[in-house]
Amino acid sequence: MLEECEICGQSTGKLYTCRVCGTKFCRYCGSFTDKICIDCIEKPATETYDAPEAAKPGSMGEVRR
Repeated sequence: MLEECEICGQSTGKLYTCRVCGTKFCRYCGSFTDKICIDCIEKPATETYDAPEAAKPGSMGEVRR
C-alpha cells in the first residue's frame, strides 16, 4: 500500500518522519538522511528551538542581584 506525503501529497512506498515536527514526508520534501522535512529546514532556528535561558543573548548565565 502506498502512503501519501503530508507535504506534497505524492503517493510513495517510503515516507520519513520529521524529527522536529513529526510530519511524514517523501524523499523530495526534506532530508531523509537528517530526518527533517523541508518546512522545518526553511524555518529560522528560533521557530523550531527555544534556547535555554542561560543561552539567550545578554543573559550570560548571570544572576542579577
